[in-house]
Amino acid sequence: MREYNIKLSNIYNMDEKGFFVGKTTRSKRIFTKAIWALKERTAVIQDGNREWITLITCVGASGVALPPALIYQGKAGLQSGWLNDVEVAKHEVFFANSESGWSNNNIGLAWLEQVFERSTKDSARRQ
Repeated sequence: MREYNIKLSNIYNMDEKGFFVGKTTRSKRIFTKAIWALKERTAVIQDGNREWITLITCVGASGVALPPALIYQGKAGLQSGWLNDVEVAKHEVFFANSESGWSNNNIGLAWLEQVFERSTKDSARRQ
């Protein structure tokens, strides 16, 4: 860092984490006694019908945290129900959707331009 004069304000770590929403710890298992006796099915079988959300976070080495990004799984765009609890004057967050619920090249570029660049350009000017 000293050799190239790299400041803490120019170092960031970004991570992406996906998770299921609304999944409960309590569930019912339905199968025959014979299958239970054979120990073929002793755990809950997931039906795959879960809501998937990806969270993108970015923190600078100086301690600054950039606004988070939430990527919802869906083809048709963002649903108003996903945004109901957001108070625009209070919360700064980036929303997107993708068919898989994960980021992709288009979402990554939008996040770089709309979140990272906007949030970090002031610190770059002060250097």
